[in-house]
Amino acid sequence: MTAPGGVLQALVQADIDEAVAIATTPDIRLIVALAAVHAARPKMIRTMHLDDVDLGNRCITVDGHVRPLDDLTCCPGLARLLSAYTWMCSCRYG
Repeated sequence: MTAPGGVLQALVQADIDEAVAIATTPDIRLIVALAAVHAARPKMIRTMHLDDVDLGNRCITVDGHVRPLDDLTCCPGLARLLSAYTWMCSCRYG
């Protein structure tokens, strides 16, 4: 959330609860995780590719910046989200 003057503000719990409640599909869950945990903006998320995530080396590239994945942001949660997302895409686009 952005306050007047462009200063970023922390989300209130109600906003967080709403985002979690509407994240019912793999693609939306992955988007929420990337935005919440990695501060990825919408354009950054739209331009990401699967090879931007390197689970073996525990890093993710967001907007050209390599960021480490720690125990909280890496396995198995991110791996599960990516797996569900790629499965959904393969079913949709075959």
